[in-house]
Amino acid sequence: NILRNIDGFKIRAGWPSDDPNISYTPFGKYETLPKGYSDITINLNFGEGIKGVLILFERKTDSNITLWYSVHYNIKKKVLKKELAIFEEPRKPGQFIDDEEKVREYLRKNNISKEELEKDFDEIVNQKVLKDWCTIYDSKYSPSNYGEVKIETQWENW
Repeated sequence: NILRNIDGFKIRAGWPSDDPNISYTPFGKYETLPKGYSDITINLNFGEGIKGVLILFERKTDSNITLWYSVHYNIKKKVLKKELAIFEEPRKPGQFIDDEEKVREYLRKNNISKEELEKDFDEIVNQKVLKDWCTIYDSKYSPSNYGEVKIETQWENW
């Protein structure tokens, strides 16, 4: 229940819960967002399957696309995986582009560099989510020190 202590973050209704389907999977959204970003969501899984943390966020570009970031931390493997997909605007429910070549093509066409992707990642994951997490939880990780966590970045070699 510690997530409730993050300023501007709203945990989903009905949690904590004794319901075995959701008792180990809290999630919530930031209600207060940095300028230019939307839909910053944190999903935790301490139950069945792959235990970890999933952070999702979006940034609308100057063109007709929205960058959709997915950052997953696998607790067991100590791997943080950063991935990207594209929404074409106006958005159609459930339709996004995650094929790597098509995503790269959109980025090239819209002059979006991997440095810009890293800036978005740093601003949301490091400077917002991890910074907030460290204010409420005595974490061994920080925005500037991931310890022995291996980072896999989809766009690293683009």
